[in-house]
Amino acid sequence: MMIVLVEDDDNKARQIISFLSVEFKGLLVEHRKSYTSGLKAIRELKPILVLLDMSLPNYDGEISSTEGGKFRSYGGRDILYQLSRRGADVRVLVVTQYDSFSSEANAKSLETLAEELGNEFPQHFIGAVFYSASQDDWKNRISDHLEKVLPK
Repeated sequence: MMIVLVEDDDNKARQIISFLSVEFKGLLVEHRKSYTSGLKAIRELKPILVLLDMSLPNYDGEISSTEGGKFRSYGGRDILYQLSRRGADVRVLVVTQYDSFSSEANAKSLETLAEELGNEFPQHFIGAVFYSASQDDWKNRISDHLEKVLPK
């Protein structure tokens, strides 16, 4: 079984991958760092599940440089839109370290965003998990979602 992790923060990605390798033995995790490489991996690899950050650079590259291109505050939503548009058969769990999101004058909480994503993409979106490097409760929340989605 394979999942794709789309996450631009290396430390967060390492922690998630380490956790998954211990708790879900035999699960292959493919890591991508941007909107473009994430969408391509999902399309080509056809994973059973995607763990998706909400805010992503357009392209792989150093965040501190211009290599990553324009930063997408709602890059995860854009990926969900593309999956829906293309009729992809994959479930998506958003894992983010932000509890609120904004673009221009539009700010919303993670709970509000999760409700919107559930309504907009019910065939894909299974939930949102708040990630914090200093706490471990995100692990239980990811486990709960994965146990519902992964075949026994």
